[in-house]
Amino acid sequence: MGVIHHAVYLTYFEVARVEYLRRRGTGYAAWTERGVHLAVAESHVRHKRPLRFDESVAIDVTLTELGRASMTFTYRMFRPTAPSETVAEGDTLLATVGNDGAIRLMPDDLARSLCGPERSAKLDGQL
Repeated sequence: MGVIHHAVYLTYFEVARVEYLRRRGTGYAAWTERGVHLAVAESHVRHKRPLRFDESVAIDVTLTELGRASMTFTYRMFRPTAPSETVAEGDTLLATVGNDGAIRLMPDDLARSLCGPERSAKLDGQL
């Protein structure tokens, strides 16, 4: 059909989420080195417009909820050439788990980093 497969949108959301962490000075590797992993517990995607192969896309990521052992991110995907037109939107609920897969409370400094400002220059966000 010439469009991106629907499952790929979640991969794009993940890339954007990892970049969100990196821009706040605590990349995903820093979390895993401390034995904290972010397990996706729920994910939702609302497809609004088709995205064609080889099109550039940008994603706005927002941390909308932060608990002691969970967080929710929302996403809005759009074409850089038409930023007011949403291609897809969605959200993911992530749980913090330890190396054993059991729920683990989020260390305070990692939680603070999620709410902090971007520490590095903003990239253009294109995938």
